[in-house]
This record gives sequence, C-alpha cells and structure tokens, in this order.
Amino acid sequence: MKLTLLSLIAYLTLSAFYTFSQDTTAFNLIGLNRNQGGLDFFDDDSTSMGSINIDFAPGYGFAIFQDPSSGKLYSILQDTGPEDRNLFVLNPLTGVSTLEKDLVSEYINSADLGPDGIIYFSVGNGNAVPNTLHKYSIVNETESFLSTPIMSGSRALEFNPTDSSLYLYEGYDDISGLYTDRLYVYNLLTNTADTLVTTGMSEEIHGAFYDEETDKFFVSAYGGEMYTTDNTYLNGTAYHNMVNGVTSNDIMDMTKVKYLEGADTRTFCPSDSVQIKGYFGGVNYKWFVDGIEIPGITDSTVYAKTAGVYRALMEVTMNEQVNYLWSREITVNQATKPSVNISATGNDTEICPGDTIVLNGANGGTLQWYKDGVAIAGANANKYNATAVGSYNQMKTNMSGCSDTAAVAIVITADQNCTSNLAIESEKTFYMYPNPTFGQITVVSPFAELTAYTVIDLTGKTLIKGEFSLGTNAINLKTLNAGVYLLTMNGITKRIVKR
Repeated sequence: MKLTLLSLIAYLTLSAFYTFSQDTTAFNLIGLNRNQGGLDFFDDDSTSMGSINIDFAPGYGFAIFQDPSSGKLYSILQDTGPEDRNLFVLNPLTGVSTLEKDLVSEYINSADLGPDGIIYFSVGNGNAVPNTLHKYSIVNETESFLSTPIMSGSRALEFNPTDSSLYLYEGYDDISGLYTDRLYVYNLLTNTADTLVTTGMSEEIHGAFYDEETDKFFVSAYGGEMYTTDNTYLNGTAYHNMVNGVTSNDIMDMTKVKYLEGADTRTFCPSDSVQIKGYFGGVNYKWFVDGIEIPGITDSTVYAKTAGVYRALMEVTMNEQVNYLWSREITVNQATKPSVNISATGNDTEICPGDTIVLNGANGGTLQWYKDGVAIAGANANKYNATAVGSYNQMKTNMSGCSDTAAVAIVITADQNCTSNLAIESEKTFYMYPNPTFGQITVVSPFAELTAYTVIDLTGKTLIKGEFSLGTNAINLKTLNAGVYLLTMNGITKRIVKR
C-alpha cells in the first residue's frame, strides 16, 4: 500500500472501515488511454494508481480537457469508425460518457479548450485537408476551419493562457515516416505562427497538458511514456513509463481535473451556510473540515455551517480495487452580521395628522426601511420621515452580503390628545376590550364596518391575519405568548397587552 503525506489522516480514518488495499492521492492528474478510451489516474510521484474503462465500446480516445466554467470534462473519442471522432462529456469517477457533439471534421488527433468557450483541434492525414486547425464553439454549437496546413503529423495540441497560443508538438512526420521533435506555436490573438523549434524529445508525441502551477507541459507518447518539459516548454524529462505503476496503457492525452465547483475561498453569514458541491456524482464522498470527517454525508454536496478548510475524499474503483481521490481545499469563512440600531428623534412615537417623526437608522452598506413588514419604496437612507402610524424597522446589508434588522421595531401610534386627529380618524377608529387580555379581545367600531385585521409583534413580524365576517368581532390570541402586540385595522394601529 502506498500513501502520500496528504492522505495520512484520511487513511487512518478509512482503515477502520476498509480492509482491502487502497491508494490515495491529491494530485488529480488523469490520462486518456488507447484501451477502449480508458482513464488512468496518477500520483504526484508519477506512479499510475489504476484505470477506469469508459462505457464506450468503439474504443480509442484522443484528447481530454476540462471546462473551468462548467466543470464538464470533455473528450474526443472514436465513434462509429476510425475517422469518426466526436466530442463527449465524461464522468471521470465512473467512466460514464455522453455524446456532446457529432463533429463534421474527421481524423481529429488532439484538442483543447481555449478562451470564450472555443474548442480548438487539429486533424490528421486522413482528413480531406490534412494537418489543419479547426474550432468548435460550445456556446453557438458551430464548427469552422481555422488555419491552413501546419506541420506534418501534428499530434499534441494544448492552449497556453500565458501567451494565448496553441502549442502543437509534432510526434510523427507523415511524409518522411520518422519521429520528429518540433514545436509549432499558433498565437490566437494575432492569428500568426512562430517558427518551428526543436523540443529535444524524439518521440511520437500525441498528447500535451499545460500545468499552470509549474508553468510546464506534460507530454505523452505512444507506448506509455510521459514527460515534463522545462519552462521553455522544451527538453522533456521522463515522468512516467508503462512499467511504473499498475497499468501499461498508452496515454494519448492528459489533464488535471478540478472536482469541486466554485471558488477556493467562500463566505457565509451567521445562521446560514454555503454549499460545496462536486462536479461528478455516482460514487461515495467523504467530507472533511480541518482534517476531521463530517459524519453521515456520502453524496457530492455538503453545506458548510462552520468556518474551516473543507475537502472531499472520493471513493473510486480502479482495476477492481477501491482507491481514493482528494479534492482541492476550499476555505470557508464566516462573515459578521451588520449592527442595526434605530431610534425616533426625541423618542416621540405618537403622531398627530400632518406631523412627521424622523426615524434614525444605520449608516453604510445597503439600507432599506420597512413599515408593517413591507419594504417602503425609495426608503434607502440613514433617516426616514414617518408620517403615519405603524411598525417601522430598517434592514442593513453589509459588504459581505449579510443582512439584519434592529432587534426591536419602532411602533408609531396615533396621539389621542390631538383634537384634529379625533376629528379626522373618527370615521374609521375602533375600540377593543378587555385590554390587557388573557386570550381573546372583542373589537367594536361605532363608525364603520369591521374589515381585515393584522396582529404583529414589536419587530414587525405578522403573527395573525384575518377578516371579520358578518356578526363576528372577536380575535383569538390564545396561541400568543404573554407580551405586547399591535393590532392594525382600518389604517389604525393599537397596542394589545397579552397576559
């Protein structure tokens, strides 16, 4: 059994449950091989851990790459015949393949995803116009010709984001019938090509992968040999050969797979959580935070409710043996809620008709005032001029996206000492008894019919809503705890004390 230092904690945890041999890696380099288009998994010491057969009978694979925006793992696989090589989507954990696009071009040798959702690919000597570059738009689902014939026998194509160019390693000269060691660079910004240079690798190169972490290329040749270049992308150093590991498959192309969706750093608000999800399902997951397993979660999604460093450990069957793949680390931080304090100027909460009470709230962030639990249009400033009775509160959203309101709302009621108030409101006022009450109040109005009513708490939360029918005028408050509540009806708000 071989375990890397990064997998020691996982192994100690898992060994209590599993008695068979397993390997564990966080390297996440996989190669597409010629054996029915299977997938080989590699550790960071170049050892091949094992392989998974793709559920696709016709056979050979030619290219593999991942879309960082969607997480889809694409592959060029042989379809109905040697010339028919089409675009598929793979699940690397299960080997399940799905046809994405039946491409028009034939004898596709190599492919990679460039910017703006464009897949670039080269074709071989069996194509109507051999050794040319083509492209396919994932967004528009359109395929088109890109470049006139390039070097003979270009096999390995890879996009390099450092200079927005396609790098093509020539593995075999179709004219001379000899292995070659030339590199061709096609700049997508200028649509120009650099002069061919020698690579120092006299191999039948077929696949290439640009590794941004090291600024080097992995390249593979027929026969199973893999190399890493230097930072000039030349001069290959042996990385893996077909006797190093458990497989002797010819690696046609390779890529590093990103198993988890989203950014490496995420934030959640108190009393909330943030989702961490794997791109690929079909296998058992184990989730860890700060090296400690989160019990009871075996699917591809976890909701992080505490701050920490999260990782997934995926259980994958390779060559009938269960191995384990670590995802990358996701750092989760907990943000803070904003502080919201509101007050009424002069502590005045009784209003006469035509008067204004100035409400003072929080500063900064995004602000919104509410009346009776409903957002007030345009009320987005620190202060608000209240002109009507009701329950007022303010919500603040800070830079972290967390929101909160004041713990206690400001309740503005009608000032019963205003003679003008009594005159204007007389047609719609109401009375209630007993108040305080132990469970039920009776509402009467000598001036108008009783209509809809709302009972809210002092934070503005609606607790009871109803409408009186003919001959009824009682409200049941038995479900409420003892405290102070507000009854709103006919535009008038009054206090209720529940014993």
